[in-house]
Amino acid sequence: MLNVRLTRIIGRFDSSRAPTDMEGSLFNQGVLLMLVGMGTVFVFLTLLVLAMSVLSRAVMKFSPPPPAFDGPTADEIVAITAAVEHHRRSGRV
Repeated sequence: MLNVRLTRIIGRFDSSRAPTDMEGSLFNQGVLLMLVGMGTVFVFLTLLVLAMSVLSRAVMKFSPPPPAFDGPTADEIVAITAAVEHHRRSGRV
C-alpha cells in the first residue's frame, strides 16, 4: 500500500524519463528508507519531549521548596571584610 503511494508520488516528480525497473526500485527503496528514518526520528523526539515534560512536572510537584536566603550574617560580613583587607595589604594581585 505504501509502496503504491510512493510510486504514484515519485511518478509525478520524475516524469522526465521512464526509469528502468532497477532504477525505480532503488529510488523507491531510498525514499522509503528516508521516510522510515525521518518518521523514526520524529517519533523518538516527540516521545523525548513528552517524557521530559512529564518528568519536569513531577520534579516540580514532589521536590521541596528552595530554602529562603536572608543574606550574609554579621559574622560572615566581618570575615569577608578581614579577608579582603588582608589581601590588599599583602600586595598580591
